[in-house]
Amino acid sequence: MELVSVIVPSYNHEKFLEQRLESIFNQSYPAFEVIILDDCSRDNSRAIISKYRSHPKVASIVFNEKNSGSAFIQWKKGIALARGKYIWIAESDDYCDLNFLETAVSKMSQGYRLFYCRNINIDSEGTPRENQTRWCDDLIPGRWQADFENEGREEIREFLSLKNTINNASAVVFRNEPALQDYLGKVMSFRYCGDWVFWLQYLDAPGKLYYSCAVNNY
Repeated sequence: MELVSVIVPSYNHEKFLEQRLESIFNQSYPAFEVIILDDCSRDNSRAIISKYRSHPKVASIVFNEKNSGSAFIQWKKGIALARGKYIWIAESDDYCDLNFLETAVSKMSQGYRLFYCRNINIDSEGTPRENQTRWCDDLIPGRWQADFENEGREEIREFLSLKNTINNASAVVFRNEPALQDYLGKVMSFRYCGDWVFWLQYLDAPGKLYYSCAVNNY
């Protein structure tokens, strides 16, 4: 089995953090390591994270003494520590179906460079509010209601150049490649849309992506 490096950038999400971590540790796919990076949270996040220090899946826990000011600095730091063939940025206020990684790796092992799945918006109490596929319906209504594949550069030309159709990093698994550090170096100063620019850089290379509506990110 290929190893997945799960990077959890944490900041002031104590209300959601335990659910986030449990949705990772209980994945049906067993070959993963977890790297937790807390960006000097002011709430109880550090204490929650510390409870998992001895968990066998935890490879690294990093507590910043000063807030970095950028989620992408945390991404870059986490990827530098990652040993896995694949990367999953699991944001600390999200959670996912327990077969998320199993579904993702089954596709990545077929040669895809990037996998992502359907997003379901939830409120602060965890109640589903909206299927985020509606965000993309003005491009092609219903496209994101079924699985599809596409060449990365074709996806950019047709869709991703128009709006950020990969609109939540927690829904994405992608290959760990040396160029990731360069891509992230170009977005570390972004306050908004840095993830969009990252996907544009990453997919501007030969290879295909796969989208699945059979598994959900919340």
